[in-house]
Amino acid sequence: FNHRILLVDHSGTNCTYCPEMMKILKEIADGEDGYHDKYYEVVSHSFNSNDPATSDAAYAIKNHFFVSSFPTLTYNFYHSTQSSHRAGVDGVKAAMAGANVLSTGKLADAINVCGPTIGVCTELNNTKLHASIDDMLASINRDADYEDAEISDKKKILLDSTSTIAQVAQSAKVLGYDLSEIDCGNVHKALMQVCEKKDSLGYKELDALIASTAMQAPSTYHLENYTTTSSNATGAMTQITLKCNGDIIRGVSVGEGPIDSAFRAIEQCVGYHYELDDFQVQSVTEGKEALGSAVVRLRSNGRLFSGNGTSTDIVAASIRAYVNALNKIVYEEE
Repeated sequence: FNHRILLVDHSGTNCTYCPEMMKILKEIADGEDGYHDKYYEVVSHSFNSNDPATSDAAYAIKNHFFVSSFPTLTYNFYHSTQSSHRAGVDGVKAAMAGANVLSTGKLADAINVCGPTIGVCTELNNTKLHASIDDMLASINRDADYEDAEISDKKKILLDSTSTIAQVAQSAKVLGYDLSEIDCGNVHKALMQVCEKKDSLGYKELDALIASTAMQAPSTYHLENYTTTSSNATGAMTQITLKCNGDIIRGVSVGEGPIDSAFRAIEQCVGYHYELDDFQVQSVTEGKEALGSAVVRLRSNGRLFSGNGTSTDIVAASIRAYVNALNKIVYEEE
């Protein structure tokens, strides 16, 4: 091949088989075939959250490639864009959304992670960029009235008192869940109870029902207590104390906010990072002491597990929802 390729070695400290991948890459580089001039190598530490060399960027690239086993080797994302940059182009055209196009958000994430390797530097705020794109897409989907406008299947979900168990199962599958017959029956029963007070439910309400009624599991992890501090000057820091099989486990982490730092602290406790597929918060009751409900969706080995938590403290509700989803994952994997 005529151009250098970019190899990303998804690895980590304490990964049993990862050294073998590094050994193979070294043998290729030291070989007589001249491949050492044909590629760049980047090691992305995302094996677990306790790795001293890990970072948010490592997890971003891991989630982008849906990496679930280690070691994994990926290569040449946005190769044409990188080659064009080296050729001296003034700009790169990207789209906000669509099939078979270069996504602005994914391009920004890729440059943020691999920019130093390929000699590209930007001053983009990726968090604000993604938020702006989501806001614009939401506005387009809300206001535009085009025949060809793409509406996601989950936004078409609408269940009421006439919905069958089969329709509940199909709607759950659209949301990414693979529910058993018993779970579908439990969700359908809860749906009928809700429809006595409400005419119909959309996908967000269905998600909350699944989180609270389906895939129930014993409490392997139990929340003992938590402490969180947050300010606009120092960010947020949370300490979580969990009990697991009689043992007390503590985790401490910082984050962009109290909920982010709390989720990271839980990861410190369990020693593993799960992909956060979705996170929702809504008010259950009204008033100053309103009860808040949180739904957390975690992805493990390609499957979705949702947890539900309620509290007058939204941080506590979020932690309970995460632990609830975590217990379902642990129960399924045992």
